Amino acid sequence: MIPQLVPDMADPALRAYPKEPVVSDSEDRGVLSGSRQEVITYVGQQSGQPALPPIEIRWFNLKSGAVETATLPGLDLTVTGAAPVAAPMQPAEIAALVLQIGLVLIAIWVLWRFFTPRVAAWVEAWRKSERFAHRHVLAALRARDLARVNTALVHWSGFHPDARHGAGLDTALNAALARIGAARYGAPGGHETDHDWRVATATYQSLRRAMKHSHATGKARSKLPPLNP
Repeated sequence: MIPQLVPDMADPALRAYPKEPVVSDSEDRGVLSGSRQEVITYVGQQSGQPALPPIEIRWFNLKSGAVETATLPGLDLTVTGAAPVAAPMQPAEIAALVLQIGLVLIAIWVLWRFFTPRVAAWVEAWRKSERFAHRHVLAALRARDLARVNTALVHWSGFHPDARHGAGLDTALNAALARIGAARYGAPGGHETDHDWRVATATYQSLRRAMKHSHATGKARSKLPPLNP
């Protein structure tokens, strides 16, 4: 029969987390007694100065035969440093947000529609370029993967048909790779050395520079001389 002890509060600075009330009744030789215990935890939500309301309980005093009031005074609090609670969005704000999202989606669609083919074409051209093949040769040399090196060199030499007779550099490269292959797959106990791979890499770099120089010289010679005035 004991009513709710702590009244509800609507201050936005605090949020109440009440536990289930603990109620107990007892009887001792015909005398009834009871108790109600309430525990509420308050957590600060935003800065402010909330006030816990006073608690008043009206009860009938059997001895005096009158209704009396038991009062517990309220408590003024100050909350600082709490994160502010965002106010609910207004319809105009929601409409602006939807418009912004729509514009972003349209921009993404335009970029995908007009730039994706160009990017794909650029990537395809890059994958078919001599520079891309050169990167694969270097990666295989760094990985010391002899099979990958041979495969990458076949692809790279397709851009330089005269690489097979490039002032003897191709012969030196083949010799360096042959030494590595002999050490790896030849007599038991043999293995290639760091020096062998450094020689193979340096020889390949020299061969590529010679091929690019030869290609640039050939292009310069193919140009027609200027006409006499």
